[in-house]
Amino acid sequence: MTVTIFESPTHVSLEQLNHLPFQSVAMGWNGQALPQPLQWAIVRDPKRFWFVASLSGGTEYEPQHSSGDFIEGLWERDVAEIFIKESSGRYQEFNVSPGGAWWTVVLSSYRTRETTIPELREPVIRVELGEGQWRVVLGVELSCLAVELSESSTVHVSGISHKPQRVFISSCPVSGVEPDFHHPKAFMPVRFHALA
Repeated sequence: MTVTIFESPTHVSLEQLNHLPFQSVAMGWNGQALPQPLQWAIVRDPKRFWFVASLSGGTEYEPQHSSGDFIEGLWERDVAEIFIKESSGRYQEFNVSPGGAWWTVVLSSYRTRETTIPELREPVIRVELGEGQWRVVLGVELSCLAVELSESSTVHVSGISHKPQRVFISSCPVSGVEPDFHHPKAFMPVRFHALA
């Protein structure tokens, strides 16, 4: 599979994000069928990088975390994640929870964190909670991308659902490997597509 990144010459509205063609996977990391697929769309406009994801399952999150809170460890509850790797092997991870908390980190190589913190500006976050499914929109300013996003980049989209049981969901699970969203083989090539 190739991950599509839509490019828009103008600023994208939240309404436009509702009408994108989504990519999806219908099975968890270990091959279990999902009640509803993991769906995602990615857009880059002149100001922001947008990640839209929809996951099945409950909405387990820490209620004391407000939308926009910067919190590490969101993967302990329901979470949507995107990893962007540049050709050098450096990559950046973004997490967002059903409560709207978010987090990002830059890694120099497999699970090796860099000491520098990427530029942090308050993102645009919208969450819709439904019966057995939730959807999130994360829009971060391009200055918050600490890695290059180009034709030579690779991407991994993933999520964790904890209800009714814990399921690891990946756009590219690696056969024979325990769930590992950082695994080099989980990253997929990208293609850029003009947003009409």
